[in-house]
Amino acid sequence: VCLVWGDGANLRAFALANPQAQAVGIDLDAGDIAPGEHWLTQHPLPNLQLAVLDLPALLGSELGAFDYIVVRGVFSLVSGEGRAALLAFCQRHLSPDGVTCFGYNTYPGWKSAEVLQDAMQMHLSLVDSPEAQNPSARGMLVFMAMGLADNNPQRPALQEFIREAKQFSDVDLALHYYQGLNQPCYLMDFLTQASEAGFAWLGDAQPCTELAEHYSDNVVQLHQTICPYDHKLMKQQYLDFAVGRKHRYTLLVSTAHAG
Repeated sequence: VCLVWGDGANLRAFALANPQAQAVGIDLDAGDIAPGEHWLTQHPLPNLQLAVLDLPALLGSELGAFDYIVVRGVFSLVSGEGRAALLAFCQRHLSPDGVTCFGYNTYPGWKSAEVLQDAMQMHLSLVDSPEAQNPSARGMLVFMAMGLADNNPQRPALQEFIREAKQFSDVDLALHYYQGLNQPCYLMDFLTQASEAGFAWLGDAQPCTELAEHYSDNVVQLHQTICPYDHKLMKQQYLDFAVGRKHRYTLLVSTAHAG
């Protein structure tokens, strides 16, 4: 298992339950992975390794083949060329029958978060030093959390993103909001690029979220009306519009081994 993102906490149970497997957790930020490294000093797991690698070092590494590769968050934070390189990395390191999962920010849900991005970037135009950027961004978060008018039609969606952003580390807040790196995409666009990289789509790691029934009877009825034909991708894209989906965890396999 190769994880890109976080402190590796979600790999511990896997490593404990599967002592014959080798789990590798990788993050781009030393601060994010430090708690996991500290945990391992107190609870050694010989089949779990954690490492900090920047994106060029990760893409150039030779880690061997993995049955599962989980890439969470990074895809949304790199450019078109970086995305192609990340998909190629997974293609190179995925075992023949392996599965890779990409977690990424999606439209249309992330359209609301772009209001928060714009607000932070405008507020940051008033500061004159890099050291002041994060306090300024968090100051705007406080303003948005407390200052939204009750009749603001975007209030519910914005409040959800504000609560999430307040939990981010300083690095994650910068990457997602005020450094201009976060580039969400529609499911259709992600799958187009994945197909070009030699991957076939299995579905979502959270299958219930791909069912109109998961949301409401009204969504089911209207979903069947607007998209009655059997076209899996179109049905999912229509559903994303209906529910304002903002995150996806898409499962991919190599096209050569898709059944």
